[in-house]
Amino acid sequence: MGCCCSKSNNDGPVAAPQAIELTEKGPDVSQKKSLISGTGVAYSSNTIEQDAAYWEVIVESAGPFRIGVARALKGGALAGSIGDEEKSWALASASCECSDGDVIGIAFGQAELPNLRFYRNGDELPKAEVQ
Repeated sequence: MGCCCSKSNNDGPVAAPQAIELTEKGPDVSQKKSLISGTGVAYSSNTIEQDAAYWEVIVESAGPFRIGVARALKGGALAGSIGDEEKSWALASASCECSDGDVIGIAFGQAELPNLRFYRNGDELPKAEVQ
């Protein structure tokens, strides 16, 4: 399982605080250092190998996106979106009303429920929990 994000159009980039290495990405996804933009899925090489993990993404320019976790995605799945709740789980920007500069936190834990929690600017988004 790894972290990933997807965008449904070219409205604004999403940035991770540190440079990340993408293992896979859709054909219409571009990356400049820590800035990811375009349409499709960007899949990071950062695997979740422990019982718990936390990371953050900064919304540089608000627009439709999804951020979450996924099992390995290949081929046509990279041109689509994440959050099918079978192989990927995600927070959709429409459910958190994100603005430019917002910080989205993602907490994954195998030992407690809910397993996946999302935060916007430090405040938990309970409607976005995944169990």
